[in-house]
Amino acid sequence: MAKIKSIPGENWGVCGKMNTGKTHLTMEMALLIQQRSDKPILIFDHANNASYFDIKNILQIEDLEHNVLEEKKIYKISGSQEYELFLECIMLFVRNTIVILDDCGNYMTGNLSDVIMSFVTSPKNNGNDVFYQFHNFNDIAPKLCRNLHIILLKEQSTDEIPHKMPNADNLTILHEHIILENKLRDSEEIWAFRIYDVYRDKVFFEKPDGVMMSLPFRDYLDYYNQNLLRNITRQIERVQAIKKWII
Repeated sequence: MAKIKSIPGENWGVCGKMNTGKTHLTMEMALLIQQRSDKPILIFDHANNASYFDIKNILQIEDLEHNVLEEKKIYKISGSQEYELFLECIMLFVRNTIVILDDCGNYMTGNLSDVIMSFVTSPKNNGNDVFYQFHNFNDIAPKLCRNLHIILLKEQSTDEIPHKMPNADNLTILHEHIILENKLRDSEEIWAFRIYDVYRDKVFFEKPDGVMMSLPFRDYLDYYNQNLLRNITRQIERVQAIKKWII
């Protein structure tokens, strides 16, 4: 299985429309980092996402001042709209933690405040790995886009990848591949994804047999055109033929 060699303190962008498995993929990656590092996971769940209901370690923002986060545990702060207070507390009191910002497109758009901008550039110094979840690249500020190191890409709500994103052309191609794969799936299981390491220009993807693989972007394109595209095209043709017979 391909291993994602992330450097402690990286910013992860998780992009995808609703019901594409964003939260599931985010937690998979966060737990993978936790297995390697023993870091605690802290979720800022301002919208009370049902996906996090099973997490029982519930904190208030002010608890972060008292060094309450224990290794290997998962915590959440739910329902709070005090975004900047939370981010300030992370910068001041939290170190070596995996932070998940659920649906951050609500408050990380347009011109970022000084507090948010400081937070976006702080993870490396604090050893925190931060996951920014959003529905569409158009939802988030250009300064955040430029500070994302690894992209967990799902099918987003529009085809466009704006040029404020580094390597937007590469992401556009990956998004087209995701859309094509999702055509083979039930409408409630559009879970295709790609993981793109922006600075290392590397793609992590799942082969038809379920095995994860990683390649430099150009090598990935060759592999996709020679192997994956042919397999996907055949499956789409088979599905269309079956539908004709059913109709």
